[in-house]
Amino acid sequence: MENQINDLLQFISMRFPGTRFEVIHNSFSPTLKHFIVKDKNDEKGFGTDHNYIEAIEKAYSEFVERKTFHELHRIFGQFKTSNGFAAHIDSKSAKHSSVNELIERDSLLLTWHSKTAPYWLTEVEAKALMLPENLEIYSKHKKLGLRLSLGIVAKQKKAFTCIAKVEGRFKGKNFFYVDTKAGSNLVVLLNALIESITFYSHFMSQGLPVNNRSKAYKPNQPIDHFYYYLNHSVDIEWFHKGSTEVLELPAKDISTYIIKPEEILGCEKSKRIVSFSESNLMQSYYCGEFHLKNINLKRFYEVFGKKIKLNTQLHPLS
Repeated sequence: MENQINDLLQFISMRFPGTRFEVIHNSFSPTLKHFIVKDKNDEKGFGTDHNYIEAIEKAYSEFVERKTFHELHRIFGQFKTSNGFAAHIDSKSAKHSSVNELIERDSLLLTWHSKTAPYWLTEVEAKALMLPENLEIYSKHKKLGLRLSLGIVAKQKKAFTCIAKVEGRFKGKNFFYVDTKAGSNLVVLLNALIESITFYSHFMSQGLPVNNRSKAYKPNQPIDHFYYYLNHSVDIEWFHKGSTEVLELPAKDISTYIIKPEEILGCEKSKRIVSFSESNLMQSYYCGEFHLKNINLKRFYEVFGKKIKLNTQLHPLS
């Protein structure tokens, strides 16, 4: 495996000179690794997996995706976020990932701003779906006084949007953080969420300061949403309580475009395909405070009716 790892890192370095690598060994598991690929401009790609090579491959995919997104934004100036962008080794997988990301963001924001809580799995239901290595991670959370919960946000046709949530207390205050993903396989989704959210848990357990921001600060970046719910006493009991069933959302048409990174970045063959998916019929991801200009009201009216009273609380997706 060591030779495979070295060959892969050399391949990345040759395609993108000056690239740096970092690996974080998660304290919640002897096998879980978070790999980071970054360049001199601090463009980053993250990858998490129990398999070291898979973690590198995932990080490289996200690195290529982010570089392609930023270069396209520099050229055209029309992409506010990387929502809908995904990179993979083949076009089918890239398209699948980019479409699922649109569905994930649409589902999370529709439910959050309508105060429709996820269906939270019971402990028995959740543990029955966990891989052995992730059962260990679940137990480690409990030992540290952190509550790891899994849930289903919504379903659109065959795609589930799932959520992982970690709750805890610090200096007398409750805090929580979440991660979400969408796809058709619940077991794969929920285990991937356990692994990805444990990236945050690792740093929390290492003493990440959760009281290092002013209560008055205004969130403008995705990571600010994460810090917001570590610092604020916000009444979101409706979210934690959960729903008794999974919300089914009407699916909408999605347009997808395949992009060859080499043609945008001017690099040698990257062994990656980038897909960009969009739909003006769905609710798109935004960061920062709630403003009506960020909301696709037609989508909300279609799902919940025109009498809906929008929840203006800051969404927690970092």
